[in-house]
Amino acid sequence: MYESRKNIARYFQVQGKHDLAISYYREALDQARNVEEDPSIEIEATRNIGMELESHGSPEEASEMYEESRQLARASNNADAEQLAAKSLVSVHMKLAKQQEKAKHYEAAIEEYTHCVQILQESCPDEQTLNDLNYRLGRAHQQTGNIATAIEFLETFLLKVRKYGDRVKEGWAQAVLASCHESAGNLAQASESLTRFLAITESDPTQTHAQAQACNHLGNLYNRMGEFDLAVGYFERHYQLACGGGTVVSASNTTASPPAVLSPSIKTLDAGGSDEITPVTSDTGTESPTTAVSAASPVAAVTPTPPKSSDVGIAQVQLGISRANAHMDRFLDMVKDEKKLSRLLEWKATHSFSVFQEEERVAV
Repeated sequence: MYESRKNIARYFQVQGKHDLAISYYREALDQARNVEEDPSIEIEATRNIGMELESHGSPEEASEMYEESRQLARASNNADAEQLAAKSLVSVHMKLAKQQEKAKHYEAAIEEYTHCVQILQESCPDEQTLNDLNYRLGRAHQQTGNIATAIEFLETFLLKVRKYGDRVKEGWAQAVLASCHESAGNLAQASESLTRFLAITESDPTQTHAQAQACNHLGNLYNRMGEFDLAVGYFERHYQLACGGGTVVSASNTTASPPAVLSPSIKTLDAGGSDEITPVTSDTGTESPTTAVSAASPVAAVTPTPPKSSDVGIAQVQLGISRANAHMDRFLDMVKDEKKLSRLLEWKATHSFSVFQEEERVAV
């Protein structure tokens, strides 16, 4: 009876008749509960209902069935079935967490991610997947303003990805840590994390947008710290990248040297210009049930996008301001000295008049 009900349910499932499929899957479950000598049948029956509910947009109901299947498997010491149910259950809670994040309900998202950790620890221990959830929990806590907790999760994530040698995810962690440290007022630590992020991206010519954003943000950080020479160096790099260039030749011997290239690429920062890393999904747009953070796929050859004139203009203005800040002490020293000020004004007047005369000749 169980097999016949299950087969009828699958027939209606293929036909796209969801309600009928669910109805027969539930009848199959009723029959499975009568088969006491083989608990694996009831485990399978509950999981089948969960999969059908999940595929038709009922994740909460699906999670209930997956949890029931998991508990039945645990009770009968069926490790394979328990892991299968756990993976499906984590997949559902990940979807629910992302929905909560999209709606900016970050506390609810944290609850979902925490539940995923508990499920995996009980039924499907996977060190890398659990560590990926450290990243997601860190990001979610950052959004709630709980910066200390966010940094704790992200530092744990960072230590482990370094252990695995995963430079892609290390870059993700460094970028988000930079944002967290800045929010906490630790500008020096923020600049260190962002410099490490830049070192990971700068060897990849497809990552110029991420590099430009990082250089621009580093310039702003060093400006705020009063490190104007360092700010000039990064704003020069930002300007060069905004113009579509790669290698930057410093216009001043006083600027900072670029960080050494340490590693392959990571995916770019998001197009909105924030310090967030966009995790990479599979070609279908979905993630593996047990993978909290998707692995980066190989980057295909990309035709560089021509720089926007507005981006170049903004970079140019920022560079000009940073250079002015770098020379401000010298300028103030000069204007305080009457003799130096007189010579400065004389030079300025002569230079200005020559420019005006040139413009008048052109106009005539």
